[in-house]
Amino acid sequence: MPKILCAIISHAKSNRRDTLRKTWIPLVPPEVDVKFFVGVPLETPEDDVIVLNCCDNHENIPDKVREICRWAIRWNYDFMWKVDDDVQLKPSKLINVSSPFTAVILQDTFSICSRISGFLYGFNRECMDILSASSIPVYENGWDCGYYQDEYWVDDKLGKAGITCKLITECGVLYREFENSFPPCWVVAIHGEDRERRSFRAFRQINGLENPLKRRLGRKQ
Repeated sequence: MPKILCAIISHAKSNRRDTLRKTWIPLVPPEVDVKFFVGVPLETPEDDVIVLNCCDNHENIPDKVREICRWAIRWNYDFMWKVDDDVQLKPSKLINVSSPFTAVILQDTFSICSRISGFLYGFNRECMDILSASSIPVYENGWDCGYYQDEYWVDDKLGKAGITCKLITECGVLYREFENSFPPCWVVAIHGEDRERRSFRAFRQINGLENPLKRRLGRKQ
């Protein structure tokens, strides 16, 4: 079995780590190591948080991903998932690492820069080697060619190395209350207001821990 890292992008002041610790992290298979990664030390250290030598802001997430790759190489990981800290998923899927590079794709989103969305993607040791040695362009406005976004950087560098992406279509983004996150989705990003409460609901739905029909009816018929 390959040695797998689930690297959750976070920042020092994020309040989302506990939500993930209370939802899908306890259900992660033993073959997968889960770590949060931040760019500056925490006021109170946390056992599952790794501090990297990089900036901790949103604009520098590509640099954070590169530093995670370097960390994963030092610790001899064979495969690495990158996950945002506002994501809910079915943890048993994290052992499916048969493709060198895989990422979620939002099918109704169109971009000239990338085919993938950045809230979950994964790649093997060859990809880690490429990304750990890749440069990160610096643009005056931060958004030029999308390099502000880590997924554009990852997709560009691996694509130029001839590594194609296998797309995960069982995914989505939940923006509002009562949106559908049931299977076939196994991973969703929770955006918008009241993320913590909606994250718990999405976790239960994705992992089959509640009856969605009963919840929708809300009363006896």
